[in-house]
Amino acid sequence: MKLKTKLQVSAALALILFVAATNVFVYVVYENDSWSSEVSRVSNQAEATAEQLSAAIEDGSGLDGIIQANLPGNGMVRIINYEEETIHTSTREPRFSEFPPHFTNAQASRTLVTEDDERFVFTYKPLIWENGNVVTLEVSEHLQGMEENMEVLRYILVAASFIVLIPAVLGGWVLGAIILRPINGLISTMKNIQEKGNLKPIKSKRRSRDELQQLIGAFNEMVERLEREFDKQDQFVSDASHELRTPLTVIDGYATMLKRWGKTKPEVLDEAIEAITEEGARMKHLAEQLLLLVKDGEYLQLDPEHFHLDAVLQKAARAMETATQRQIHFQVSQAPTVYADVEKVKQVLYIILDNALKYSDKAIDVSVWQENRAAYVSITDYGAGIPEADQARIFDRFYRINKARSRGDGGTGLGLSIAAKLMEAQGGRIKLDSKVGAYTTFTIEIPIGEGAEMK
Repeated sequence: MKLKTKLQVSAALALILFVAATNVFVYVVYENDSWSSEVSRVSNQAEATAEQLSAAIEDGSGLDGIIQANLPGNGMVRIINYEEETIHTSTREPRFSEFPPHFTNAQASRTLVTEDDERFVFTYKPLIWENGNVVTLEVSEHLQGMEENMEVLRYILVAASFIVLIPAVLGGWVLGAIILRPINGLISTMKNIQEKGNLKPIKSKRRSRDELQQLIGAFNEMVERLEREFDKQDQFVSDASHELRTPLTVIDGYATMLKRWGKTKPEVLDEAIEAITEEGARMKHLAEQLLLLVKDGEYLQLDPEHFHLDAVLQKAARAMETATQRQIHFQVSQAPTVYADVEKVKQVLYIILDNALKYSDKAIDVSVWQENRAAYVSITDYGAGIPEADQARIFDRFYRINKARSRGDGGTGLGLSIAAKLMEAQGGRIKLDSKVGAYTTFTIEIPIGEGAEMK
């Protein structure tokens, strides 16, 4: 069953139950009120009849005239002695005599509803009769007018129910169409995406901020994010293909050269083997970096431990200083102990230090300190700097500031992407601050972690 049909059926059923409950309530209240009114009216009539009969008995005047004058149109007046025998009966409907007499020395009233839904009221009033004995004056009446009124009320309530339900059902249909319109648009857009692969947001003119509008907004945000991810994926595949094409071309060229002259020219053999080995190593390194980037950060294998960040940083800086014969100034404001994967932190430090040494001929400044529950490492080089337009993309895969940079003076463009991914996996981050022609500073933030204390 469609959601629209469910909404309509549910709304109709709820309305039917509400209208039925309301009708029952109105009917019961009106019936009880009518009973009270009729009982009170017949009781008053019995009271008046009893007073007139008492006065007539004292005066010794005739009683039949008083009884006939107070006889209800469809009712009965009768006198009952203490033995529950009828002394006198006056009625226009003989069937009233079928009701058994009832003696009581107290004023009382009762109602009766027959199987045919006929309503009767019986009122009893004690009275001193002509012989001085206490008798019961019974005044009873068939409430035909009330029956007619209740029947009319039933017709009115049923008719009113249909009159209310018809526009309510139509309104539920219209309301369901209005509510489901954005959902139908969402379904149509999803089918279009599935069939044609055409990512597009849902256009909505709704100004309210209800749940449907929030659903549309969440879907549009998801579509925009998917578009960005697909664009990045396409760019990644394109860049990866481009990066792999060059070493494969070199390997293919040298393999062809080996096939032609490798057996007769030793110098060609040595050159080809060296070139193929170098390009093979480059491809292996690139493949390892690509595999690392493909992994989601939360699934990276982490082996956290407590270690002194300044010692690890100093060791990495001295190693790079020895390898490049470049000067690195090392400064420790505080010596924090962190809880992280030491090997992955080393990898990040080597990537940032390598970039700093690669793109600057001057000395490198390195410092470490702690603020609150995080440790910080800053690595500053004084080279050409990074233009502001490139800073937002510096951590993108395969992104190079100088697009014309050769393979000899530039890397694959994956190092900073890997460094950022490794830090995000451990709850850290890398920030960049650079000024063209002045400096470039990468600041690495590493959470202290539970149980780690500054020493």
